[in-house]
Amino acid sequence: MTVGILGGGLTGISIGYFLKTNGYEFQILEGGSEPGGLCRSQIIGDFTFDIGGSHVIFSRNETTLALMLDILGDNVVKNRRNSAIFLEGKYVKYPLENNLADLEPSLRDKCLNDFVEAETLQREGKENLPENFMDWMYANFGAGISDLYLVPYNEKLWCTSPKDLGVDWVQGRVPKPPVDDVKKAARNIPTEGYKHQLNFYYPVSGGIQALTDTLIPTFGREKLITNAEVQQVSKRDGAWTVETTDGENRHYDKLISTIPIQNLAAAYDAIPEDVSKAVGNLDYVSIITVSVGVNKPQVSDRSWIYFPQKDIPFHRLSFPSNFSPDNAPKGHSSVLAEISCKPGSGLWNEPDMTIASRVSDTLERLEYFSAGEIVFTHVARNEFAYVLNDRGYSANKQTFESHFSDIGLILCGRFSNYEYLNMDRCIESAAHVAKKHFPPKREEPG
Repeated sequence: MTVGILGGGLTGISIGYFLKTNGYEFQILEGGSEPGGLCRSQIIGDFTFDIGGSHVIFSRNETTLALMLDILGDNVVKNRRNSAIFLEGKYVKYPLENNLADLEPSLRDKCLNDFVEAETLQREGKENLPENFMDWMYANFGAGISDLYLVPYNEKLWCTSPKDLGVDWVQGRVPKPPVDDVKKAARNIPTEGYKHQLNFYYPVSGGIQALTDTLIPTFGREKLITNAEVQQVSKRDGAWTVETTDGENRHYDKLISTIPIQNLAAAYDAIPEDVSKAVGNLDYVSIITVSVGVNKPQVSDRSWIYFPQKDIPFHRLSFPSNFSPDNAPKGHSSVLAEISCKPGSGLWNEPDMTIASRVSDTLERLEYFSAGEIVFTHVARNEFAYVLNDRGYSANKQTFESHFSDIGLILCGRFSNYEYLNMDRCIESAAHVAKKHFPPKREEPG
């Protein structure tokens, strides 16, 4: 049996790793010139940046975390999170609910009182179940925290009103601390939130792409075909044929797709009208990253910072040189700005120079560095970055999943399953597919 894997991002590469372990033959078809997907890194001079957005290694699943660390071996460094939110002209330690004492007194008291009131209403069953993400934030955090940070930040990140987003995806992604921790935080008694991310790991060298780069040799580089974008997928007599931009037609007994479901639906030659419509109704967010090399030993001691303000172009800054000293040359540091936008929007189509200048000017205004300290800027774009869980999401997802399951085409990964999966969850989904569909082969008795 030969298995075809569409897409050479982290999910596709991880599936290859598990299939090799279980004894199956396979090929991975990657449309780009390099594998990695959103986990790609770029080396510019002596700087290293993760151009698909800032990534760090953590997981609630100890088995998955251990696997990622084992894959990297000695090429890993452990960090303690030092993150913040830029609010009211100052930096408030993240998560906000665990650091209310950083706010000025009247604002601190409002955030605390509203949080406690929301908690009380929930405990007494007086709060209606939220029907959208906006209502969920108010119901769980109260008006103070929601109005100050959660609502404007999420509106900026998702490029969509939270009223138009569902709540299925929220559990575990928007952490909510115990009410006693919030009360302590308001009295300036230190507490920590989102603890499974409090300590995180990162490759010493190679950026986050080191994870996929280290996985590939476990099954052999020859099994990965690059510059092979999927053009057409068809199934005849129980076998799959995949036509790609390199002019080849490849044949497989089983097929796994990790590419965006929109691209798969466009390539599949027998897509039903209702499935095509459901996929076309799916929404998503793109991301633009601006990498900045700086001739300054340290522009910030933070890991990353969130910015909910409309007059600041990026929603998050990270500082790669704080993740690993190998990410910048000695005496230098680095900044990665992340800007979410709708695909095909005016912002998405702006010239690189315009975007880079806007980011650089803002960073100078925020006093991270002066113009003369900038070594370079680099702009990168990823069309498929975040899945949008809007009000029609569940029905659309059920429609396409049911169809592809019926025809035996296996879906796996963030934009194929259409779920907001972090790196660890991508690896877990790959392991699940391998276990369910390709269990370890038994050796024939000698």
